[in-house]
Amino acid sequence: MKLFNISLIVGLFLLVSHSGLTAAQSTGPETVKFGPFSTGNWRSDDFKGTAHRQWSETADSFRFDWQTEKGDQIGQIGVSYGSPYLGIKVDDLKAACVMSTDAVYTTPDNHWFYWSIYGWTNKDYTYWSNSQDGKGWDVEFYIIQYTEKPRSEFLKGKGCEDIGSVTVNGEVYACYKTKFENSTQWLAVRQKRTWSGAVNLKTIFSYWRSKGLGNEYIVDLGWALEGFGGSTGTLQLTNTIIPNLMAENKASGHQQ
Repeated sequence: MKLFNISLIVGLFLLVSHSGLTAAQSTGPETVKFGPFSTGNWRSDDFKGTAHRQWSETADSFRFDWQTEKGDQIGQIGVSYGSPYLGIKVDDLKAACVMSTDAVYTTPDNHWFYWSIYGWTNKDYTYWSNSQDGKGWDVEFYIIQYTEKPRSEFLKGKGCEDIGSVTVNGEVYACYKTKFENSTQWLAVRQKRTWSGAVNLKTIFSYWRSKGLGNEYIVDLGWALEGFGGSTGTLQLTNTIIPNLMAENKASGHQQ
């Protein structure tokens, strides 16, 4: 589970990518904003390991190399609080609000991770530390595209509830909800695992709404690899589309 982390921007420098576009990279945990986009590498308090991120200035390309010896870490690219792409409530998402990417993944044998669309919602559109007297945002969500974790394992967590399934573009997602002290976690887990492809956010959020999710503001959204203790690998994204949720009459797109 992610707890929002704001650190000084360290370990960041510019380079020229193979495509000729200006790109940037980091080995640190800092959140970096560029244009409407952002990238971060949240790490748990007990984290031990390494990570390297590299991304293009248009956010269509992202590489994440990680090794989690202990704890948990999330490598993410997308949009975060304050982006002109955010500031809309779940019910106001366009009918064809699509998020997509082409992903290539390499790893040794250990596979305990989540590859997902990841983010948060909140009753008010506000920064993490200003919510609930500084306790954070309301809802953490995962639309999991690939994990080795079997379905039965999701229900072993304390308070985890099976809330049925939803079909998106012909693919079935099993859905779960878990309530914590200061937040709720909502999950949709694709039954036929994949790395690449497109997901209609509206369809999944509408299903969650029918199961009790509030009509909250989306305050954080991205493609994310969460590597738990013992996991390691390399993830390369290309042709990535982060939807502009605020754009009128436009389902998705890069920087306007």
